[in-house]
Amino acid sequence: MVPGLYDDKDTQLIKSWNELLKMGLDIKNASSFFNKNAFLGNLVLSDNIKIIPERAFANCRTLNKIVLGKNAKIIEESAFTRCTARKIILNKNLEKIDSFAFGSCKNLEIMVLPNSLTSLGIQAFTKCESLKDIIFSNSLETIPQGAFYHCLGLTKITLPDSVVNIENNAFLDCKNLKSVNFGKNLAIIDESVFNGCNTLENVNFNDKVERIGMWSFKDCFMLKTLNLPDTVNFIDDYAFESCVGLEYINIPKYLYFFDENVFTDCSNLKEIYVPKEQKDKFPRFQDKFKEKIIYAKSIETLLNEGNSFKKINDVYKDLDR
Repeated sequence: MVPGLYDDKDTQLIKSWNELLKMGLDIKNASSFFNKNAFLGNLVLSDNIKIIPERAFANCRTLNKIVLGKNAKIIEESAFTRCTARKIILNKNLEKIDSFAFGSCKNLEIMVLPNSLTSLGIQAFTKCESLKDIIFSNSLETIPQGAFYHCLGLTKITLPDSVVNIENNAFLDCKNLKSVNFGKNLAIIDESVFNGCNTLENVNFNDKVERIGMWSFKDCFMLKTLNLPDTVNFIDDYAFESCVGLEYINIPKYLYFFDENVFTDCSNLKEIYVPKEQKDKFPRFQDKFKEKIIYAKSIETLLNEGNSFKKINDVYKDLDR
């Protein structure tokens, strides 16, 4: 047992990094110490510790739970990568989580990001395969590149209103994700954000989304119906490629950039609702899907009239085409 690090037989208290330094331990390679510590299980970090250093707990194979002190502000790059902890409890004053901080923490199940958090690094939670629930900070504006790539335990995400941008690959290959709710201020869904989310069934858009990036919903096999808001100006090539379950979708009223490749290999498309404002636009797309296009009022108008999107198939017959 290392003197000064324990407050009882079950929990080890780390009072300061200086204590470890005095013992001759290199904090940048602290994982080598923790790997050899047979007593490692639950850790509590003292309120004196404001920064969790780079790779401080990386590759810790016997860590079960860790609680940050109330004054911790920054978790540096790869601080917990590949550690075995099931519970990592963040404090209410945390401001920044650097890149790869929790990457490949395969036992981590729940993560609550405090509302003080304003910065999340790329691939911060990549390959956290057991992560079932994530509560986002309402101060985050961006979900960064690859942040939750291959988080196989995720089934539902709800983004706060603060988020305006989801970067490339943010939820790539989250194969068990079924439902996504966007906050009211989300504007940009970048490339491959939900690519490979094979079981995704429900996507609830807000009325401020402006851009849907290339391959953003590629291989979302279970999507059947999409209600795109009229605020969407750009849908990049192959955005919905191989969405083989997709049957009904609308073209937004103010769409500016669009191409026939958007629905490549969407083999079960039955109807595409095109508002009259778009009737003379995108000729290649309209020629390719002419047998599936229905010229009607915008989806927004239909919904405002009290129609369920799923019942539009019955409603359109009564509209002036």
